[in-house]
Amino acid sequence: MSRETPQLNFDEERLRERLSKLTFGHQLTFVASCCERAMPTCAEYADGADMQDQAQLASDVTELAWRGSLEPEARLQERSVANELWRFARMDNDWAKPMTRYVPDCVSVLYFAADFQLTGTVASASETARWIYNALDALVLNRSGITSGTGEESRALTADPTIQRELRKQERDLVKLEAAEHIDAPLLQVMRADSARLGRMMLEEFEADAQTRLRSGPPPRIWPDPPEGDKPSDL
Repeated sequence: MSRETPQLNFDEERLRERLSKLTFGHQLTFVASCCERAMPTCAEYADGADMQDQAQLASDVTELAWRGSLEPEARLQERSVANELWRFARMDNDWAKPMTRYVPDCVSVLYFAADFQLTGTVASASETARWIYNALDALVLNRSGITSGTGEESRALTADPTIQRELRKQERDLVKLEAAEHIDAPLLQVMRADSARLGRMMLEEFEADAQTRLRSGPPPRIWPDPPEGDKPSDL
């Protein structure tokens, strides 16, 4: 009999604790992996909305995170990039377009990735994982129609294969990073390819949900706000 895979739960406090024990390069690798999953949705939306500059920002922040994992001096250095992502995450969206229900959460991943590259704070590193979870949480809520938030429904939400897929990915990355004495190109190649695959899956799921909602026209919901945080620096 095959052993059942244990169900995972998102525990941000535990995530921060594990990240805090890693070096900056290891932490940034985890952040870059999160960016790789969120970036396709951000770039696809920005391209379709004639926001090519924002699409380029999404790609640049992701690429700089991967580069900085190997060479810290190659990471993002400009606060203006984080500021622009902050504005992108908080922009006024046309909520009649279903894809915009997920874009702010995905952009928030990139915002916190940029902030981590600039500040090195573990809290920002863990936020990159949390906002991917938030985006997928909203997706599963939409697909399932869960509204009351009872304990049983919360457990069903966490057990959803889409949520478990993301939590298993976060766990795989952490286990690899905790076991790695140094960050090297082969490790990055494996982690990046895995995240790119999952990022495409996320985008496809968001697009499928958007098409379903365009056909059914359900009433609007209330969605989690983009990251609170301080206002972006003018520096």
